[in-house]
Amino acid sequence: MPYASFVHSPMQSGKPNPSSAAFLETARKRSILSDDEAITVQHLAESKSIGSSEAALQSGLLKPVEVEIVEAFTAPKDLAPGYELKDVLGHGALGVVYRAYQAQLQRDVAIKSIIESRVTLQNANARFQQEGTAIGRLKHPNIVGAYDSGCHRNRLYLVMELVEGEDLRRRLEQRQLSTETSLLIARQTAFGLAHAKSHEIIHRDIKPGNLILTDAPAGFDLPEGVPLVKIADFGLAQLDHPDENEDQTRLTVVGATMGTPMYSAPEQLTGDPIDHRVDIYALGATLFHMLTGQTPYESTRISKVISAKLSGASPRLELLKGLDPAVINLVMDLMRHDPDERPADYPQVIKRIDDILMPGVTPGYSSERILRSIQPAPQSTDSSGELGDYRKVFRLAVTLLIVAVLATTVLMNPNLLHSPPVPSFVPDGWEHPLFDGRRMPESFSVHEGLWQVTADAEGGSVLTGKGSIMVRLPNRAAAGYGFRVGIDLTSAPSAEVQFGFADENFETCQRYSIRYEKEEVVLGFREGMTGRFTSLGTPKQYGSQSDGSPAYPQIRVEYQGNHWFVYFNGQLLGNASVDREDKNRLIMLVAEQGNVNFEGPAVYGLTLPKPVPE
Repeated sequence: MPYASFVHSPMQSGKPNPSSAAFLETARKRSILSDDEAITVQHLAESKSIGSSEAALQSGLLKPVEVEIVEAFTAPKDLAPGYELKDVLGHGALGVVYRAYQAQLQRDVAIKSIIESRVTLQNANARFQQEGTAIGRLKHPNIVGAYDSGCHRNRLYLVMELVEGEDLRRRLEQRQLSTETSLLIARQTAFGLAHAKSHEIIHRDIKPGNLILTDAPAGFDLPEGVPLVKIADFGLAQLDHPDENEDQTRLTVVGATMGTPMYSAPEQLTGDPIDHRVDIYALGATLFHMLTGQTPYESTRISKVISAKLSGASPRLELLKGLDPAVINLVMDLMRHDPDERPADYPQVIKRIDDILMPGVTPGYSSERILRSIQPAPQSTDSSGELGDYRKVFRLAVTLLIVAVLATTVLMNPNLLHSPPVPSFVPDGWEHPLFDGRRMPESFSVHEGLWQVTADAEGGSVLTGKGSIMVRLPNRAAAGYGFRVGIDLTSAPSAEVQFGFADENFETCQRYSIRYEKEEVVLGFREGMTGRFTSLGTPKQYGSQSDGSPAYPQIRVEYQGNHWFVYFNGQLLGNASVDREDKNRLIMLVAEQGNVNFEGPAVYGLTLPKPVPE
């Protein structure tokens, strides 16, 4: 009997079951059940007077996750209000990730839903909610962003940024990566993990399958052929300091080892207290896999991998032969059995990578912009030769960059000609976020107006205000300091980032200002907070997002010695000299005639780089 006519025929009880018929029809359309299998399931459902989903499980034709998927697509608009399911992106032991469409903002998103049959599993609910809490606090280009979360009809869901690409695991199944690409992927991952650590979050499951590789968006420069890395799946994330009355630090799942044994640190496998260094170990194991095309330990039996790690056995060192000794030392140090022998923090990891790729230079995150301007070095089978060519090309790129900036700077206002043509310092790896995504930062003082923590159009947590708030740059011993913030105009026609020095009456003191409007930004000078604005250069034009979503172009202000340097979206906007004592440095955020969203404000340290060796 044809399937289509069978499912619509009356059941033996005398009355058709519409929900069972819809379940079987959906399973057939999505090729999860064949026509014959659907008939078998319906016969079983009728004979036992049970639903088709239960019959599919009892017959063994469908697994719980497959039942979850079929039920979700039976009513594709009902899983999460405001979203319509389009496809399945993947699934795991606890959840399914769907591709969905959000009509209100006209965009595709990823929705992760916990499998309904696993909700009663010990800690599954808490673990899923913890993932939403963890990534909801994070906003970083190397971390998959979270937009929304909730519970609808007893189904938990998390709406996330949809990343078009493939995970590193799949890439490694296709081919081995070059040394440079491997190191730059590890470097981006370290930056993302450093951001998570700054929010007191440990990932605990870094592995190739949780690193998504995608094309870098416009304005985010990377060397040709090097993908942008997005860290995914914070389902095992540990919050070092959870909110009061929240027991989130020791989540476990019955019968499951937290993390993936092949990449997990030894102390993670024994249940001992852990910190961010378990992620540093996992990053080292992942880098080993990228460099060699194989996992660090024999993977035929997980029990043998765990035993080797607990005994302190080294990974397969013979696979690293032929690599640059500095690369081998980096991998081995990241994977030290004793966490105290690993690099202490992510700035150290990043510096080690930079010393290999670009010896003598300690670039910040924006160094990818410099690398973009060069032609990648020809690949060869000899890793040391590859790196030698890379260094030569990098030195040439730095020289050309200095010449280009020198030519541009002389066009600036005469008042600026006393400033050096290019900045002398680079980020030293220290960074401190000024906003935790939950409450008004204590470091800011409200000067005037109304300021509060809100969610933007994409569900991200931002500072929203009208008026002005101030923050002082720290007194931490450093060669220089930087301040960064993303700005999105909501109802205000313009906003400013003002910077200068705090006198007894800051309202009347002179200060520089970056004036940001809907389509241009310009560096200028103000007499007092609301005095006349004098432009000190040519306004820089920029475009807005075509879909109307917040763009958050980034403004950076760096204080180096007795000079200010200003950047807009990574490009030098201008600089100014300072003839006064180096103290009481202050930044003010100003929103005029309406509300402005300020995203991810942070301060960071600067240092003088080592000279590039000849």
